Amino acid sequence: MRLFLLILLCSMTCAQASVNLSNLDRDQKEKLFKGETVMLEEKVKDAPWPRLKIYRVIDADTESFAAFFADFERQKDYIPNLIKSKITNGDGSNNIDVSYEMNLPWPIPNAVYLHGHTIKKLGQDHFQISWYVVESSVAQKVIGQSDFVKFKDKTLWYYENFTLPKSSLAGLFEGSMKVDT
Repeated sequence: MRLFLLILLCSMTCAQASVNLSNLDRDQKEKLFKGETVMLEEKVKDAPWPRLKIYRVIDADTESFAAFFADFERQKDYIPNLIKSKITNGDGSNNIDVSYEMNLPWPIPNAVYLHGHTIKKLGQDHFQISWYVVESSVAQKVIGQSDFVKFKDKTLWYYENFTLPKSSLAGLFEGSMKVDT
């Protein structure tokens, strides 16, 4: 599966783009270039959870790291509390639906959701994977993206996600959401 996704990533048409670092201050950029994770939170009106923006320099080849991230069926092996990640369409295009199930704390039932993913090659060494909610037992809206850009002999990784939960009690779990992200 990983080889299939890598081939798919490499065969997409190119359009020039890059990750914007202008919203990072000097200290955040220093942390980023030292290999530390930088997370920004953006308040979203009428939402209990913020939009998260995460930056990290990864010691990996850009294509390999993007292919690892796009290996959706293996996500259950390393994402905390994720017990199912299964590709539900196999048409070979750059649009992939994935069915997930996540174990939530008692007494809340497990989250069951379907996300659509789009994989793009935006430049010679720039890949982007975006996602959105198709169906969900717990979220009204999910939108996110992850960019993988060559940075020296490493990868600059940018991850952005916003989830609008269905439950009015979701604000109680904001801390857990940030840690899990």
